[in-house]
Order: sequence, then structure tokens, then C-alpha cells
Amino acid sequence: RGKTLWVYLDNPPVHRSKVLKKWLAARPLVVLKPLPRYSPDIKPREQWWNYERAELLNNTYFASNMRFGGAVQHLVGNTPPTTMKSVCNLSAIHALLK
Repeated sequence: RGKTLWVYLDNPPVHRSKVLKKWLAARPLVVLKPLPRYSPDIKPREQWWNYERAELLNNTYFASNMRFGGAVQHLVGNTPPTTMKSVCNLSAIHALLK
């Protein structure tokens, strides 16, 4: 038998939809783990956004949305995987499990 895959989710309605419940019923090894209602401090996406803001937005003017998008694309494309892993770590989620 395979290992269980835990998927951590925030709480939008789509994460409780009938379609998702049906999909999960066919995959008993996939278990959804809801995060607390308001918990930006433990969401990896929020950790990344804080990193992006610090790297891109502090005292920076972008003349257009296109230049801003290009800067974001450059940052993402040039961020080493080790940095990404350290910024978007799961330590806060693991602390919840204890």
C-alpha cells in the first residue's frame, strides 16, 4: 500500500466542493488538511509574497505594469531553489501538527 499524501489547503469554498469530494473519494491516500481560517504567517505563498515585496517593491518605481511583471518574472526565474525552499518552508505547518 502507498503512502498517504497530505495536502494543506486554505479555506475557499472550492476546497469543499462536491467535485473535489468525489475526486478525493476515489483517492483514499490523498488527505486534505485545512489550515486555520486566517493564517498568512504559515502559508508558503504568503511567505513568498513577503520575500517578493522585500526584493522588488521597497523604494522601487515601475513605470508600467509590464515593467513590474518583467521584474517579478526575473526574480522568480533567478531565485535559486535553495532560497525558494528557505523562504517557503513548512516549519510553521509542522509546528501546528505537534
